Amino acid sequence: MRKSVLAAVCAAVIAVSGCSREQGDWEKARAANNPDSYELFIKKYPNGEFTPQAQARLKELDEEHDWQKARDTDTLEAYQNFLK
Repeated sequence: MRKSVLAAVCAAVIAVSGCSREQGDWEKARAANNPDSYELFIKKYPNGEFTPQAQARLKELDEEHDWQKARDTDTLEAYQNFLK
C-alpha cells in the first residue's frame, strides 16, 4: 500500500514538473516572439498543450514577413505573390 501511494505521488510530481517546464518554455517562446523560438518550442513539444498556439503564431509571423516583403517591393507582382 505504501509503495503504491509513493509511486502515485512520484508520478504526480513528475507530471507537474513536466507541465511547468513546458509552460516556462512557452513563456520564453512568447517573450522572444520570433520564428526560431516558436519552431524550437514545437520541436521540443510536438504534442504539447501550447503547440497549436505556437503553430498559429508561427503562421502569423510568416504572413507578416511576407506582407512586409510585398510592401517593401511595392509592385503589383509582389502583392499578387503575397495573395497567392
